[in-house]
Amino acid sequence: MTHADAERVCADAGVEPMHPDPADVVGLSRTAGRIDLPLHGARLNPSPGASGWFIWRGEHSDDEDFYRPVCIAHLSSTCPQALPFLSLPPGWRFYREGDFVDVWFDAEIDLGEPGEAETGDAAARGANPPAPLVWGFNAPQLVLELGSTSPKGLLLTEEHCALVVDGRVHCFVRVRLNLPVEGSPTPFTWLTWAAVSDRDFEHSMDSLAREGREADAAYRGTLANHLPYATPTLGLTLRVEHQPVGLRPLARLEDASHPIVREQRLGITPDRVREFERQLTSH
Repeated sequence: MTHADAERVCADAGVEPMHPDPADVVGLSRTAGRIDLPLHGARLNPSPGASGWFIWRGEHSDDEDFYRPVCIAHLSSTCPQALPFLSLPPGWRFYREGDFVDVWFDAEIDLGEPGEAETGDAAARGANPPAPLVWGFNAPQLVLELGSTSPKGLLLTEEHCALVVDGRVHCFVRVRLNLPVEGSPTPFTWLTWAAVSDRDFEHSMDSLAREGREADAAYRGTLANHLPYATPTLGLTLRVEHQPVGLRPLARLEDASHPIVREQRLGITPDRVREFERQLTSH
């Protein structure tokens, strides 16, 4: 990995790179050698000698021996696929499966206490980095409201969610809801969920790795998360548009009376992006 690789990832995410020292360690799961499994990463606050990164493949585990410390300099031989993401700052996550790659800021991560010698570029310069351009939800609102409960009728992956409640199956797909940003080639993105029909859910799962799926017809759904707007966003009608393999579907909102629909059509200012950051990090 070169700094250019890392800086491209950070530029796409709209954040200032926070390069770790090659001698710093990451927490690497003992499943890291299973290249058939999806790759995940999450960064907490760094501390002296520790980058703050935890990297795993497949299902996460709370077992004490799930992670082992590995120097970043050794990742080229143990988990090279993670290297381009390591300059993302604390609070950011990445997901990689085959050709599909995604990064997002997760406001729910417990970052821990900052280390005494935080050495990232932005911190060292005392800079005020740009506000993140991606904010994500790990699950639909219906699932988030369950808290730590994991019901038997729950299926939750990075792309799809199904939950049985009182005998009814609720189906969701993960989508990108983009808002153009004034003066920026990169949009602001809500990485959120859409409630969809059983049929469209099955079609989405069946076409996950099918080339040419972007030509498929769009389908209807409703927004399935609370976004920080005074007017509720849960249940807003939308259209889900297929994208090429490796890209998450796009959501086009349809209720013209809601402020977020006007923002999707007309765009937002950088100050509005900062406002989102303040709202989501103030708790």
